[in-house]
Amino acid sequence: MTISRALLTGSLFFCFTCNEEPAGNHGTLIGLSCENSEECDIGGTCLIDGKDGMCALPCTQPGAAQECPLGSYCDQGQYTSDTADKSQMTLCLPSCKAQSDCRDGYECTGISGGPGKVCKPKAE
Repeated sequence: MTISRALLTGSLFFCFTCNEEPAGNHGTLIGLSCENSEECDIGGTCLIDGKDGMCALPCTQPGAAQECPLGSYCDQGQYTSDTADKSQMTLCLPSCKAQSDCRDGYECTGISGGPGKVCKPKAE
């Protein structure tokens, strides 16, 4: 087998496997429903304030550019997770432009410290 044929075969194999992503928000699990943090991205948390839970990732600065994966923004709020009582948390949440971008039980609201909007659990 020539080197070019070996490279082509290896490239084809790689292409078949490299485009598979989790069925989440731009390759992450942010915004998907969950019952516990083990169902979320590594280091993620499961917010249980909203309907069917929601995966989120910790972040440090609300509204900061590139703080969170594509399709999410860093925001701060009072949340309850499967591992912590209601407290102030700073998390990457799924971005939205309109209410229709959010799941049932969540609302599209502005973030603290920036121009974006995220889906947050609806206040009860």
